Formats: sequence, structure tokens, C-alpha cells
Amino acid sequence: DWSSDVCSSDLNGSYDPSFTLGLSFKDLKLAKEIINLKNIKLPITNLTTSIYSKAIKKYGANSNHLKAIKLLEAKNKLILHKGG
Repeated sequence: DWSSDVCSSDLNGSYDPSFTLGLSFKDLKLAKEIINLKNIKLPITNLTTSIYSKAIKKYGANSNHLKAIKLLEAKNKLILHKGG
């Protein structure tokens, strides 16, 4: 099933460079614009956007989008990917 394929590849610790933090951040900002226009309350979007913004500052916009997970791992002194 596709969900186990996606989860296993996303959290295997490889941080594969298939999609950048910058592109993910752009998509999050677009989602926030739509959410605001529709007057919807989704605080998780603000939190996620903030995490991606911090990840860009630390790793750069051209880094893999999964560096956001690596940022959370470092901040919390834990490993979220398989094998940890």
C-alpha cells in the first residue's frame, strides 16, 4: 500500500533530496493564504510553517524537505526515523 511506502521512505533516515525545504515552505505559505481567505482555524499550519522556516534558516532552502524532521530530532534529542 502507498502509505507504508511513503512513510518508510520518508522516515528511513536518508533525507533523500527529492523535494526542497524552500518548495515545501512556499506550499505551506500558499495553504496559509487560502486558510486565511476562507477564515478557517488550522493552528497546525502556522506551527508547521514556523518549523519549516527555522529549518530553512538552519539548513538552507535547497535542502531536502525532511530536514524539518531532522530539526525536530535535534531540538528534542530523539530520533524519529526507523532504526533509531
